[in-house]
Amino acid sequence: MFWVSTDGGASWTWVGTTSQVGMSTMIQDGNGRFVAGTRASAVTSSDDGEAWSWIDPPHQLNLVALATDVPLSSVDGEDQASPTLAIASVWPNPCWVSLGAMNLAIRASPRSLVEVDLLDAERRKVRRRVPEQMEGAQSVTLTWRLDRLRAGLCTIRVGAAGSARRSGRVVIFP
Repeated sequence: MFWVSTDGGASWTWVGTTSQVGMSTMIQDGNGRFVAGTRASAVTSSDDGEAWSWIDPPHQLNLVALATDVPLSSVDGEDQASPTLAIASVWPNPCWVSLGAMNLAIRASPRSLVEVDLLDAERRKVRRRVPEQMEGAQSVTLTWRLDRLRAGLCTIRVGAAGSARRSGRVVIFP
């Protein structure tokens, strides 16, 4: 089943289904096109979620995630000019607690102290990572354990001194 939200996850509308069952990963690319894939590497795409067409598979034996080069982050607060902090990607998304962990790729200025929070749909903080020093690297992938996390739409919020906070969404399944 395929559901779409046009208000950041506050409400959802059923649109249709893909012609393949068992889709394990889905993204929306920078052009608004939906792309879904199975672990067996079958990949399909749609402009509206109603009509799906098969595309050349990535030839992976165990397809776990799809990605785009479009940053996932949006700006929290007024400072939208700061390019020093971004959420590059979150995968898998949607994420199953049974997988044990999700990955978060972020970009930040060297030597910045980065804080990462996970908020539930009501914007309550449900997880916080210990702040991490970026050292010389500007891009890093963090792995976050998901044990004892409830299902739902969550917001990942990333902050660093001197930068506007960034946020992205992830859907958590049990």
